[in-house]
Amino acid sequence: MLSSNLSRRGGLAATVTAPLFIVADLLGLFTVSFQGPTAAIIIQNIIAVGAGVLLLLGLIALYGPHLEAIDTPSLLGFLVIFGGLVLAVGAFMWAYSLGEQGWSLFFIWTSLVATLGWILIGAVSLETQAYPRGVVILHIVGAVLYGVANALIGSGAQSGALAGSQNYVVGVVIYNVVLSLAMGLFGLRLFRRREES
Repeated sequence: MLSSNLSRRGGLAATVTAPLFIVADLLGLFTVSFQGPTAAIIIQNIIAVGAGVLLLLGLIALYGPHLEAIDTPSLLGFLVIFGGLVLAVGAFMWAYSLGEQGWSLFFIWTSLVATLGWILIGAVSLETQAYPRGVVILHIVGAVLYGVANALIGSGAQSGALAGSQNYVVGVVIYNVVLSLAMGLFGLRLFRRREES
């Protein structure tokens, strides 16, 4: 019963996290596109960090009770996602609190680590057929696109080549929204499945 309640709460956390990340992405897009007020970037950062922490709690609730029973690829995926998210949220908060730009590259690379975990979890979910195939494929595609976008940011962050590209920023936001929607669908599916049982 405790395991079922934790899984439901993890599903709810993932479901709530998705729109929070989407709002943060759209605020970031607004701020970059229209040179919006500084307050919008502050709000976007607060929402993104809050959503990241909520996602971490959701991952613990989803996988914590099952860690002894899951197979090696799932455990590896969980650990990679969890480690990458902890480092990414920590780097994001650290860079924001100090106002340093040097940590942004570290944030991007830790996000890539988390993305590899998302892809691994998606592949395991596809193999085990634990979720609908369409949701899993959307999740994997979103994670791959998000990873490619972050890799491009990482390579362009040092040279500044991508900093002013409006099309690039829009593309990154679209990829983030796809991944967030997939996370939300995973969470909603899990939340509803546990509610029905």
